[in-house]
Amino acid sequence: MNWKLFIAKRVYRSNEGGKEVSKPAVRIAMLGIAIGLAVMIVSVAVLIGFKHEVRDKVIGLGSDIMITNFDARKSFETIPIVVNDSLLNVLYATKGVKHVQRYSTKPGMIMTDDSFQGMVLKGVAGDYDWDFLKQHLLEGEIPVFSDTASTNKVLVSRSIADKLHLKMDDKLYTYYIEGENVRARRLSVAGIYQTNFSAYDDLFLITDLYTVNRLNGWQKGQVSGIELEVNEYSRLEPVKEEIRARVDTQVDAYGGTYYTQTVEEVNPQIFAWLDLLDMNV
Repeated sequence: MNWKLFIAKRVYRSNEGGKEVSKPAVRIAMLGIAIGLAVMIVSVAVLIGFKHEVRDKVIGLGSDIMITNFDARKSFETIPIVVNDSLLNVLYATKGVKHVQRYSTKPGMIMTDDSFQGMVLKGVAGDYDWDFLKQHLLEGEIPVFSDTASTNKVLVSRSIADKLHLKMDDKLYTYYIEGENVRARRLSVAGIYQTNFSAYDDLFLITDLYTVNRLNGWQKGQVSGIELEVNEYSRLEPVKEEIRARVDTQVDAYGGTYYTQTVEEVNPQIFAWLDLLDMNV
């Protein structure tokens, strides 16, 4: 017998002492408990969904694990590392690694006739996973970016396009400061995306890896870092530790030391904020 149902029926139908429990009062109590449980379930579901959505956007715009130069500062003006076939083979052979891609960044400025905007030019190549950005592409198309040739094309966010009054196929001039010199590069708008994540939309332009590496003046094989996607997010820490044991002990041809971090270590403020949301529930 269901003992909980048995006790509930005894309480509901009890008339000990000649005082029967009021049925409307019992029904109101039952309704109150049902509403309370429903509110708690909805609250937890909304929070978990929101946290997963934010986490997926942070990962979609970056990756689960990143390998950079140990000496690199917390800046988009990065110190390069060498990524060769032997390193890529080691990463792909690591259990739990789903995808590996290279990237480079270069901070600069966009200037138009009546406005300007600070930005970061991010270069990617043919190994880049476009699934996330394809879901958020509003106009245009994603060019075939390469590490061996310049396309002179760029993807911009809707927020930057609106601020600078940019449209598809518009030409924009970007400028990069190097000491006392300023380098200029003209790019063409090939696509407009919108992730609704202001930390990314207000900052990044995406172009080919070749262009960014030339702006940085780097040697062949050098990039800002490597982005890795894991098969299961729950195994993020074990995969990171295995990669650290294999990679972080190495030094590249130019003396750069590899340094592995998870997305939570790279963006501690975002994930600390997500953890604090648990208190709201």
